[in-house]
Amino acid sequence: MTDDQRPPAGVDADKDDGSETSAGVPNEDAARHPEATVEAPDPARDLPSPTVEVPDPAAAGPDEADESEATVDVPRELWVSFWYLVVVFDAAVLAAGVGLLLLTLGNDPGLGGRLLSVGAVLGLYGYYRYRRNPHCAGADADGDAAG
Repeated sequence: MTDDQRPPAGVDADKDDGSETSAGVPNEDAARHPEATVEAPDPARDLPSPTVEVPDPAAAGPDEADESEATVDVPRELWVSFWYLVVVFDAAVLAAGVGLLLLTLGNDPGLGGRLLSVGAVLGLYGYYRYRRNPHCAGADADGDAAG
């Protein structure tokens, strides 16, 4: 077979029935006969349409009330103590983290060491305050840990 008689790349020389080539490109016969092309089925057409039932909040009884609306009364000193400890532990983690970064990256080891120390002291202080809290689980009326 000479170069003039060779089929183009992707066309099977033994098969010339007007369908697509092995590369997925339609050959000239398929362009002349559009009824010979086959369309792929649409899988989305066979799916049912989604339906979701949304409950009416006005029809909900008292048993189905949203619990996020319920308020819980907490003693004022417990609330203040909780948020105080949150701030102390946040400051401890921030100072220790930045101090550790400054130490390991070598930008300012002196400041990094001081910040790491401050973070450790704040963490120990927060732990001490937490264990001395009379509302802490496991502590008796004197503030001593039960054990």
